Amino acid sequence: MLTTASMHAAGAACPVTEDAATAAELEPCDPEPGLGELLEEFSRTQYRAKDGSGTGGSKVERIEKRCLELFGRDYCFSVIPNVNGDICGHYPRHIVFLEYESSEKEKDTFESTVQVSKLQDLINRSKMARCRGRFVCPVILFKGKHICRSATLAGWGELYGRSGYNYIFSGGADDAWADVEDVTEEDCALRSGDTHLFDKVRGYDIRLLRYLSVKYICDLMVENKKVKFGMNVTSSEKVDKAQRYADFTLLSIPYPGCEFFKEYKDRDYMAEGLIFNWKQDYVDAPLNIPDSLTHSLNIDWSQYQSWDLVQQTQNYLKLLLSIVNSDDDSGLLVHCISGWDRTPLFISLLRLSLWADGLIHMSLKPAEILYLTVAYDWFLFGHMLVDRLSKGEEIFFFCFNFLKHITSEEFSALKIQRRKSLPARDAGFTLEDICMLRRRDRGSSTSLGSDFSLVMESSPGAAGSFTYEAVELIPAGAQTQAAWRKSHSSSPQSVLWNRPQPSEDRPPSHQGLVEAKSSSSSSSNHSDNFFRMGSSPLEVPKPRSVDHPLPGSSLSTDFGSWQMVTGCGSIQERAVLHTDSSLPFSFPDELPNSCLLAALSDRETRLQEVRSAFLAAYSSTVGLRAPAPSPSGAIGGLLEQFARVVVLYTQSRASQEWREFGRTEVIDNTLNPDFVRKFVLDYFFEEKQNLRFDVYNVDSKTNISKPDFLGQAFLALGEVIGGQGSRVERPLTGVPGKKCGTILLTAEELSNCRDIATMQLCANKLDKKDFFGKSDPFLVFYRSNEDGTFTICHKTEVVKNTLNPVWQPFSIPVRALCNGDYDRTVKIDVYDWDRDGSHDFIGEFTTSYRELSKAQNQFTVYEVLNPRKKCKKKKYVNSGTVTLLSFSVDSEFTFVDYIKGGTQLNFTVAIDFTASNGNPLQPTSLHYMSPYQLSAYAMALKAVGEIIQDYDSDKLFPAYGFGAKLPPEGRISHQFPLNNNDEDPNCAGIEGVLESYFQSLRTVQLYGPTYFAPVINQVARAAAKISDGSQYYVLLIITDGVISDMTQTKEAIVSASSLPMSIIIVGVGPAMFEAMEELDGDDVRVSSRGRYAERDIVQFVPFRDYVDRSGNQVLSMARLAKDVLAEIPEQLLSYMRTRDIQPRPPPAAKSSPTPAPEQP
Repeated sequence: MLTTASMHAAGAACPVTEDAATAAELEPCDPEPGLGELLEEFSRTQYRAKDGSGTGGSKVERIEKRCLELFGRDYCFSVIPNVNGDICGHYPRHIVFLEYESSEKEKDTFESTVQVSKLQDLINRSKMARCRGRFVCPVILFKGKHICRSATLAGWGELYGRSGYNYIFSGGADDAWADVEDVTEEDCALRSGDTHLFDKVRGYDIRLLRYLSVKYICDLMVENKKVKFGMNVTSSEKVDKAQRYADFTLLSIPYPGCEFFKEYKDRDYMAEGLIFNWKQDYVDAPLNIPDSLTHSLNIDWSQYQSWDLVQQTQNYLKLLLSIVNSDDDSGLLVHCISGWDRTPLFISLLRLSLWADGLIHMSLKPAEILYLTVAYDWFLFGHMLVDRLSKGEEIFFFCFNFLKHITSEEFSALKIQRRKSLPARDAGFTLEDICMLRRRDRGSSTSLGSDFSLVMESSPGAAGSFTYEAVELIPAGAQTQAAWRKSHSSSPQSVLWNRPQPSEDRPPSHQGLVEAKSSSSSSSNHSDNFFRMGSSPLEVPKPRSVDHPLPGSSLSTDFGSWQMVTGCGSIQERAVLHTDSSLPFSFPDELPNSCLLAALSDRETRLQEVRSAFLAAYSSTVGLRAPAPSPSGAIGGLLEQFARVVVLYTQSRASQEWREFGRTEVIDNTLNPDFVRKFVLDYFFEEKQNLRFDVYNVDSKTNISKPDFLGQAFLALGEVIGGQGSRVERPLTGVPGKKCGTILLTAEELSNCRDIATMQLCANKLDKKDFFGKSDPFLVFYRSNEDGTFTICHKTEVVKNTLNPVWQPFSIPVRALCNGDYDRTVKIDVYDWDRDGSHDFIGEFTTSYRELSKAQNQFTVYEVLNPRKKCKKKKYVNSGTVTLLSFSVDSEFTFVDYIKGGTQLNFTVAIDFTASNGNPLQPTSLHYMSPYQLSAYAMALKAVGEIIQDYDSDKLFPAYGFGAKLPPEGRISHQFPLNNNDEDPNCAGIEGVLESYFQSLRTVQLYGPTYFAPVINQVARAAAKISDGSQYYVLLIITDGVISDMTQTKEAIVSASSLPMSIIIVGVGPAMFEAMEELDGDDVRVSSRGRYAERDIVQFVPFRDYVDRSGNQVLSMARLAKDVLAEIPEQLLSYMRTRDIQPRPPPAAKSSPTPAPEQP
């Protein structure tokens, strides 16, 4: 059984509580309703439009509905339907097209005038032009400009592949280009002659860009063309050979892909100093930005390859902000390769930065804008968070953690507007003039930030009408611009709105303003678009006291006891308002200090609140949730040390070498650090997974030297899983003469796949394989692996003497069947059972979990095919059919759930002391103890016992021998205690069992016969007293040969099958073990006197199969333990299921000890 466990080292300062209490503690971190649900859904599965109404559809619908509601707060918009992913399978089902910003009063007043049908037609025509069909899609509306996103241009392989697919499935008509409406002149140009497919699709892509008024295209790819397997799989505008995109302003701003963010995670989430390797072979896209866009940014772009991740992201964001905030009305397109990693990073940063300035989404609170950008920009546009998390490529986390680097005013769009106003100080207005404007001419009191800026511009379209330069008064956050213009022919306090005429290639737009008469002469080409906008007083913000922290600025104060990895390495980071911040522009000396100071502080406050809310929600859902601290301190007593990191090492089974697995974040200035970074490990019950935790004091995050060593702890992963509530506290050792403190470790299961599939199958007219009689058919299920191989995951029982078998219903974990991938191939082989194990192959068929699940509503029939017979016989049809009669899915508890709930595994050992083992003093004996090597008995006992002891809290194991003569009277016993204590047969740990075993070899006489039943019944009597699921018994029998009481042993096993116990048999020596195979009920359930075992509780393996010829005993015994213990979790679960026993809630850290188990 394979499950997944998450481990993290955690410190503490208060008593450890249960997970539920911890979650409740963190609840305030998620102020936005549904944000936790959103992140859980996001981290569980990738969004696909076609699955929106299926499993999990209700959650997706709530997310979509919430997004539409948040957009509707500030915008009038139209929806482009994409319900079943008809346009794009990984775009939102409801694509929002923002038409114009609306106030609360106006948003329901105007009807949409956008030609959505034309826009959708252009989208349908152009979608094949871009990789994965991810067409140019507008997502942000700022100053009447559309900020769009997409994938890069599709290469010829994808383009022709999609074209052929559409042709075939549309009945031979190229309906991507079929059109019943009038063909425009541009259409004719595109269709003239035998136009190449590239011309068609890229032509429509260009038309869509023009319709959205996009002029600037920012390409984030580090490649000119994406190459896989030596073939160009994508292209880009910058290398379009036909120069189709020459009319656009192309910017090549190469930015590292998602793979690079694994290095970000591996460096403890430190982006500072992390520089991309630009010398890699595939990196061939240079930085290329027109000079006209860079001269005002004061950035040395020639040094871009020396920038670290922080500086590179900052500079690129500054560039994008300067483009969207420029004077022209052209839109912006941002794309990478597929458009779902780097693209949402910059789209999200643009949305949050403009929102923080109060320029878009003005009515949204920090938690609301966070929900909107996570849901819409990341989740609904197909970011594969599940895949990225599994690979450690945490670009999604980087986006929101990066907000702390853009809080300053230099990233503010308002700052850019202020810079433009400086040359116009002689326009005849002072700041006092502006502040004294009459009430109706001042900015809105509701504008976020309560700030304003001045923009000086000329009016070229009104020559002769206006004799003075125009001055615009722009309330911060208002996208509509109220222009106060002074002229001879108009009132000096007229408020004007101007907007270019809509054309065929751009969507018409109304701004939701009350139309007014033109106050200029008819010679102005803008006169028909003048509108009057009312306004309210402009509030002058009060100066913020630096003695009071910003709301939401302290993670530890506002959001409970959780911490989060930060870029500077400190968990306890606080947001601080600096008093020495200086504005990058100047005003006359009489400027009041409070007039414009609040814009920067408000921006910083807002972004810090968004970041804090994200970190809190992310930690409590995706996995960065710190456990509650321990009263003793997780790492305590480390005197005079102020910066700590824990390094996890795992041990290789083959070489026994320790290898670094990962590091926690660094925590400063505390003696009891709380670490929140988790180490995600694959957990295997049947393996000994040794771990080592080293604690260091560090001066830097990369250099760990021996003098900084503070202590270490050794333990196995099973010890953590088996601890009370999956918690273990260990002392730190390794520094002679010094108390190093303690470390607290907790584990939690991450596996989400807990479904159990129950199915029943039958077969009809199978091939006859037996010469006498018919066949004895059974099925073997295999799960396909990533490398094309198959792993067996289930075998049915054998149905004797029939060609039309009906197998009993059986259950199998869905994860075992398909590993969570519903489309993964499942291969089913049909065999004829033979007693000698050489089962005859009848045939095979393949299916998938998704196909199997269809049988919930209908029978499914599969043809059984034998490839060899099919090749030999021309008239071969099949070797029979298999019908899936029923299929159902239920969710159930896992093995770890029961262990965490306190279920103890009580381990009992029984060793064969019969004479057939040979004289223990002779090297030929199976009990012979060489000075250089343990006996086979001792090796098997040690291999199995060292794993299973981790799940027994008291580590006291009853150990028995059978088949020996006991001194002094020579009585033959088949269940004597190895420690010679009839009252207390317990041995302290596996070492105690081995010591008692060695002592018995020196005192008893090996004799016979070989009886199993007495020791099985002894353990069964103890197990019969436990019926609440608190304890489960495992009996290990090690023997060398033939069972002398087979009938009694079968009866004992059948009786024990209804009890909470399992039996492991390891056969040592060269004997044939046919009888043991019969007891192992994998193929045929054990029966006695017409009674069948209720469940399979026996696992047998021959020791000789695990002797490694290379001499690597450690690896050999690891394989032995893995095979003999592999069935224990499922056997425990089968007992709990049949008795309807649910796991108990995990006990608190200081709960009372588990009662001592009944002694066998």
